[in-house]
Amino acid sequence: MQNTDTKKVSIKKTIASITVLALCSATVAFVLLIAPPNNFKEPSTVEIEEGKSLSDIAEKMHEEHIIRSPFWFRAFVILYQGERRVPAGQYYFNSPEPVYQIARRVSDGDFGMKPLRATIIEGWNLYHIADYLEERFVMFDRDLFFSIVKEGYLAPDTYFFFPLSTTEQLVEKMTKNFDLKMGKIKEEMVIDRPLEDILIMASILEAEANTVESKRKVSDILWRRLEADMPLQVDATFIYINNKNTYQLTLDDLQIDNPYNTYKFTGLPPTPINNPSINAIKAAIDPLENPYWYFLSDLSGNMYYGRDFDEHQYNRANYLRR
Repeated sequence: MQNTDTKKVSIKKTIASITVLALCSATVAFVLLIAPPNNFKEPSTVEIEEGKSLSDIAEKMHEEHIIRSPFWFRAFVILYQGERRVPAGQYYFNSPEPVYQIARRVSDGDFGMKPLRATIIEGWNLYHIADYLEERFVMFDRDLFFSIVKEGYLAPDTYFFFPLSTTEQLVEKMTKNFDLKMGKIKEEMVIDRPLEDILIMASILEAEANTVESKRKVSDILWRRLEADMPLQVDATFIYINNKNTYQLTLDDLQIDNPYNTYKFTGLPPTPINNPSINAIKAAIDPLENPYWYFLSDLSGNMYYGRDFDEHQYNRANYLRR
């Protein structure tokens, strides 16, 4: 009888030992799975694109060495938020975090960094924009920027970008905004000229005129000059030749052999000269009919028009101080 009792006690101890060992092993395994991977690289940024599935996101987090276990990541995300879409954006990880904490952040759209406000001014050209972005974003690549953008196709606006945004991400957001705004214009207005011509004209209007009305009047003048095979004779295009404005140009400048010299060459310049506002684009599409052939503005931005060259010369003598 005693031997039987001893055997029972021994079996119970063995079972208890196995249970404890199993629990310890399971605990260790669980802790290791939810702990950050050893090859985490700090800092790390992971871009979650719009519409990606939870499985795709889990795999990407695993590939970027942010988590050990895609399974536990998915489990915690579902626990926190159910089957809702994970907020898209850039998630910044300055140091290793356990998987449940990462899942919580992703579920809440906690990106780990505050976006920076960036305002692209109407009429800035690509050089102005590049200078501005280069000062604010450490990952901005100036050479790459000029290789993937076209003058006139970035929408002036106020944007919010994450500090570690890449050049491609900055450009993508600005060009998508341009496409969105142009889509709305096309719904409102009939465009009977090539878009490139519209943007070239709009960029000139942006640089030459201040108000909506003056932009539309100048638009009519310049389109008529083109139809009459007259030179546009606008000073603003010299920004692409020698970076001079109206008050710096000389007679020698007007003879420069350059396709952006609208005094010497007829037709539109080869490209837009800046990134114009919506008002300038609309003015290029919808000019305001008027009897004038010439225009100029004084230092205060006031616009003066002439029906012929004599009136233009009068305006130059009385309102333009060089």
